[in-house]
Parts: sequence; C-alpha cells; structure tokens
Amino acid sequence: MSQPTEPSLSDDIPDPAVGAIIWTDLTVPDAAGVRDFYAGVVGWTAHEHPMDGYSDYLMATEDGDPVSGICYRRGPNADAPPVWLIYVRVADLDASLAAVLAGGGTVLDEPRQGFAVITDPAGASLALFDPNHPTAEESDSADPDHEHGHSHGHDDDHGHGHGHGH
Repeated sequence: MSQPTEPSLSDDIPDPAVGAIIWTDLTVPDAAGVRDFYAGVVGWTAHEHPMDGYSDYLMATEDGDPVSGICYRRGPNADAPPVWLIYVRVADLDASLAAVLAGGGTVLDEPRQGFAVITDPAGASLALFDPNHPTAEESDSADPDHEHGHSHGHDDDHGHGHGHGH
C-alpha cells in the first residue's frame, strides 16, 4: 500500500456544479478528541490546518483525499453550531442570502471568504458558498476548512477555511 500524501484542497479541484455539496466540517470545543474519535471510527487521517495560535484539522481518507474538517469552537468559529455543517455551491451568494431571508430563514454569518452560514425555517444549519463572491479572495489569518472563518476558509477553491475551522 502506498504512503498517503499530505492532502491539499487546492489540487485539481474542478469547479463544482451549483447545488453540489462541496465540503463538510464539524466545530466543537474539543477538536483533538473528536479528531481521534473519527480517526478510530472511520479511518480518517488528520492533518493540522494552522489557525491563529492553534490548529484545526483537515481529515482525509487513507489515500489522502480530503473529506472534512474538524475545527475548534473558537476564534472565527466561536459561534459555529456544534453540528456537521455542509457547504453547498450557489450561483450567487447575495441572491441566495436574500432568498434565505425571504423564505423565513436566518443568516447566521455574514459573507466572508465566499461563504455564509444560514439556518432554514426549521432551524437546520447550512453553509452557502460562491467562489465568485467578492469576499472569496479575502485573506483571514484565522482562516471555510475548513473555516470555512468557520475554518471553512481552507486555502482552496472551495472557500472553506475550514473551516469553517471551519
């Protein structure tokens, strides 16, 4: 079996279709403990994703393919809900946010790094991502993968700084 390479979210990522789920991450107080839990349960390997004074985690398959982020609930992720948050590609983030509000949802997180976190009328959380949004090129020292902030802003074409790390 070959040794997995360090995963990178920016390697050969096609532009995902509008409506595609492009990322998922989890933001919790004990990211290291949850990282170890999922490594044992599903076999993911963890790779540190540097934040401002700490690291969130990019989780990858045994082949090194990135699959999720596990982030600390601090810094830009301090208000992130402790749920597996999925990111969905939208055509126009501002139009989607207007539709959220018109449909009875809530915008929890103003746009940053091309994404925003919302809740639907039932209270379920979701992150919307638009790689062409003016905030998509923002540099955030706290970095969604990740974080997107939310560590969902991983350094990738998906806008996840993790993350979100989130």
